Amino acid sequence: MWRLVGVNSKEVYGESEHKSDLHKWMLKNYTKYEGDRKDSVYMDMPEPMRYVRVGTAAKQSDIEQELLDRGDYEGFRKARGLTISKIKKRKYIGEIRMTKHKMKVARQSLIPEMLDRNLSYADIA
Repeated sequence: MWRLVGVNSKEVYGESEHKSDLHKWMLKNYTKYEGDRKDSVYMDMPEPMRYVRVGTAAKQSDIEQELLDRGDYEGFRKARGLTISKIKKRKYIGEIRMTKHKMKVARQSLIPEMLDRNLSYADIA
C-alpha cells in the first residue's frame, strides 16, 4: 500500500496499492496543458509530495531481538552495523596517513641540504 503525502503539511493526498496508480492520479489532477501543445506541462500542485509505503515502523531493538531468537547471528551483526572490515579499514587508513606524514617530514628535512648544493627550488620540486 502506498500513500501520496505532502512534504510540509504531511497531508495524505491519495492512497493506492500500486505506486504507479498514485503517479497517474497525480498527473491527471495536477497537470494542465496550454493550448494544443502536449509538451507544455504545468504542474499546479499545492505543495511538494512524496510517495510513502504504508506500514508500521518496527523498532531496531525488536528486529535485533528477533534475529537473536532465530539464531541468525550474521543478520544481527549486519543489523547492528558491526563489521570487522570497518575496524581494519580504519587502522589501514591511519597507517597510510602516518606513513605520508613521515615521508613529508623526511622530505622537508632534505630541503636545506639540497639548497646548500646550489639546487634551485624548481630542481627540488
